This record gives sequence, C-alpha cells and structure tokens, in this order.
Amino acid sequence: MHGPSGAGVAPATMAAMKNLQDRYVRTGTIRTHYVEAGDGPPLVLLPGVFILAQTYRGLIQRLRSQFRTIVPDLPGSGLSGGLPDPWSFEQYAEWTPSFLDALKLERATIVGHSNGGGVALVTAAKYPERIDTLVLVDTVGARASASPIGVLGGRTLDAWLEMKLNLVAWKHVVYNLTYHRRTFKHQLKAAITANLLPYAPQIAAPTLLAWGRRDWTMPLDCALRLQRLIPRSELYVSNASHDWLMTEPDEFSGVVGRFVRQHLPQQVGA
Repeated sequence: MHGPSGAGVAPATMAAMKNLQDRYVRTGTIRTHYVEAGDGPPLVLLPGVFILAQTYRGLIQRLRSQFRTIVPDLPGSGLSGGLPDPWSFEQYAEWTPSFLDALKLERATIVGHSNGGGVALVTAAKYPERIDTLVLVDTVGARASASPIGVLGGRTLDAWLEMKLNLVAWKHVVYNLTYHRRTFKHQLKAAITANLLPYAPQIAAPTLLAWGRRDWTMPLDCALRLQRLIPRSELYVSNASHDWLMTEPDEFSGVVGRFVRQHLPQQVGA
C-alpha cells in the first residue's frame, strides 16, 4: 500500500514535514501508523477517520513547542492496518488504551476531532484513569436529530468555507475511500446516526469543548448539549468551521495550551 503523495503541498510546508517523525507501533494485531513531534507532556490527537494524520501536520508544528504531540491514523484509516469489519466507537475506545500502552504512556491529554472526537468521548468515559485533560473538537454524536441530507449538506458548506484546506485534504479523503472503503462508509453512517450523549455525564476529566461557530456539519448546539452534560466542561468558540483546528492552527494551539496549563500547571511551560 502506497502512502498519499505530497504533491501540491507548499515547499515551506514540505520542509516542516521533514521535522516530523513517521512511526509504527503494533497494538494487538493492528499495525498503527502515527506522526510524532515535540517534547513536553503527551498530547494524543485522535483524527477524523476520513482524513490522515498527515492532514494535521501544520497543527502539529504549532503544538510541538508545548507538547509531545502524537497523531495516529486510527485503525481502518490512513497508513494503519485495515480492519476485517468496521469498528464501533466503543471498539475504538478499547483500542485507545492499548495504543497508549504501546507508547509507554500512563496518561495523556486526549484531543478528538470529528469522528475521532467520538472515540475520545467514549474513551474518557470508559477509561478515566488514562485521561489528564480532554479536548473535544466539533465532535460527532451530539446532534439532537440528524438526517443524511442535513449532515452531508452541512459538510458541503463546510468544505466551501475551507477551500484552501481541501485543496490538499481531498487526496487524503480519496485515499481512505480507496483503501479503507468499508470503514469509510461505516463511519460516515456513524457520523449521522451515533448518539454518544449517554457517555457524556460519565466523563470525569477537565474537558474543553472547542467548536467552530460556523460549523454546519456538527453545529454549535452540539457543543452546548455536551456542555450541559459533561461535569467539568468549558466551551471555546472560534469564528470558523468544522475543521478550524487545521485552518486556524495558531488559534487552536493557543487555546489548548492555555487550557492544559490551567489544569496541569506543573507540566506545561508558559
């Protein structure tokens, strides 16, 4: 299996990418690819399964000055091993501690974006002892009601708002659709139908809900619904859309750094 090409990426970005480390680790029977950079307290970003760890490289460059930043391709996506049958959010949550174990991490700040946010949410509820702080970014699973037309229409609007990002990311989407078709289709359905709200009151970790005001895929009312249910949660709203952590990486890294320093002041430098 060949990795997606870096064609079309700006030379400055390509130079920065060389500073990031591509690694593999085995968790059970799954060979997991991940990107790592930086020093400091560990931060594990669970990405959306429709794109790749590589898609977040610009953000990783910002986070690396504050954290040991680790971004895996979730099993069934990217350069990680395929799955014989697609996983539920609960199965991904069972995998997450084994990934931390493979990296010899007892605890970490867990950041989850979109479908990866669904994984992070369930992980925090089921394995609270592994979570220092939790950041949920435009997470699936909290819509009051959802229809395929509503979610896919919203995703289309977000793609229009994020045109510069999509000039690169579309190739990563096509890669997953080509090599991980069953997981792709399963997770697309899960993004529309999953209700993860019953897990929210079980989350004990300090939680930042980091949302785009102009997110049409998982609108801001999803964040407000989660905020009412998660005991130790606070909300930050960016004037951006669903993938704002990548389109506004300086803003996002600053928000996360301040949040983690607030709760783990001995671990993160100013």
